Amino acid sequence: MTQKQSQILSTALTLFHQYGFSRTGVDKIISTSNVAKMTFYKYFPSKTSLIEDCLKEESLLIQNDLTHRMNRVSGQAEKLKAFFQWHVEFSSSHHFNGCLFNKATFECDDEYGSIFKIIHRHKHWKLELVKNLLMELQVSDPATLAHLLVNMAEGMLVNARFKTMDYLNGWTVIENLMSSHRVGLSA
Repeated sequence: MTQKQSQILSTALTLFHQYGFSRTGVDKIISTSNVAKMTFYKYFPSKTSLIEDCLKEESLLIQNDLTHRMNRVSGQAEKLKAFFQWHVEFSSSHHFNGCLFNKATFECDDEYGSIFKIIHRHKHWKLELVKNLLMELQVSDPATLAHLLVNMAEGMLVNARFKTMDYLNGWTVIENLMSSHRVGLSA
């Protein structure tokens, strides 16, 4: 990736996080990136292609961050807790303005099928990550429980801006849920 391409991508990510996709026009991205219109279209022939690359970059950043966080602890239960804690901290950070994947889901029309494929891959990666941890913990019905836990984490990202729940105590709820599946987790 060239320096200009990286500059455009970084600027677009910032603007999309701050204002969303529909309220961020190509002209705003070009002027904020301080690049020529021709340079922009050389790397991104359409706004859709820019959104695709931004979502791929966001997914990679999240995957790297989550993987790093989970690799710092030992044991599958601790890794699951690290997964949950990452979502708590991400959604509680002062610069958090909603999940980029959720924004894309709500703001991009059906005509952007390629965007939805990227979103699906990202969400599926999270689901598989949690399901594999649960399988290693030998819980009953890991697929169903993985869906519940990922939906809980995703729900934090959707509702975080409303500050309606104390997510720091959410791990206790997860431990209780896991206990009902006969899994002992350390705190």
